[in-house]
Amino acid sequence: MLLRQMLDIYDLIDKPQASGEECAALIRSHGITEVTVERVSGDRGGTDCIKILIPGSNGKSCGGTAPTLGIVGPDGQKPVGICGSGIIDVIAELYRTSIISSKGQFVREGKRVAHDEHGMGRYILATGAESETGREISITEVDIDSFIRAKAAIFSAINIMLSSLDMDVTVLSHVYVAGGIGSGINMENAVRIGMLPDIDRELFEYLGNTSLSGAYAMARSDCAVDKVDELASNMTYLELSTNPRYMDEFVAACFLPHTNRELFPSSIQE
Repeated sequence: MLLRQMLDIYDLIDKPQASGEECAALIRSHGITEVTVERVSGDRGGTDCIKILIPGSNGKSCGGTAPTLGIVGPDGQKPVGICGSGIIDVIAELYRTSIISSKGQFVREGKRVAHDEHGMGRYILATGAESETGREISITEVDIDSFIRAKAAIFSAINIMLSSLDMDVTVLSHVYVAGGIGSGINMENAVRIGMLPDIDRELFEYLGNTSLSGAYAMARSDCAVDKVDELASNMTYLELSTNPRYMDEFVAACFLPHTNRELFPSSIQE
């Protein structure tokens, strides 16, 4: 039966005109009803992101208390860890549901919130019995603090770059998201925690692993090499560490989503 299903999927996605809705219809035909399709578009085209919910025995969709996890792997795969984009989703959901404060500290108790002997809080995504490795999978206040600093560096750099040109985020017509992790980022969650500016989500475009694509192009094409040289010669280098406003911008962004809530009107806690 599994081979037949795989062949059906390959036949469908191999067509140039295949759409997310067609794939969703095929999945629903096998008894999985919770399937949603989101279209992500840009100047170079678009793609459909398909989200499938397979209810467990004690998840939120069943009225239980266990977290709903998206697991990369075959049906029945137990979680083994948290991927890069998954960290963004976890922190965004913890903030949205008011389990953590704007400082990334746990402010609500529950079966999944635990503390060590030093009072350090953590959220348990999977217990040892629930994970593939037999070890607990959790995210701690230290992990969250480290991530907040990383996302603050990203957003403060965006703000400094725009303000150096007397501009703000309203002038942005495209935001290109590159890198392997970039292709898996949920933009709504990235905005919710203040990593990316709160603008029309249609302006974000995934580019994938551009460094690898660029290196590949340069290895195969002299024109690509010339284009890289042209871009490099027209580039202005902005040193953030010597900018007198950078530290203030960085500290202001070290909160969820930011100390200036007006910058993120769509980031709302329950």
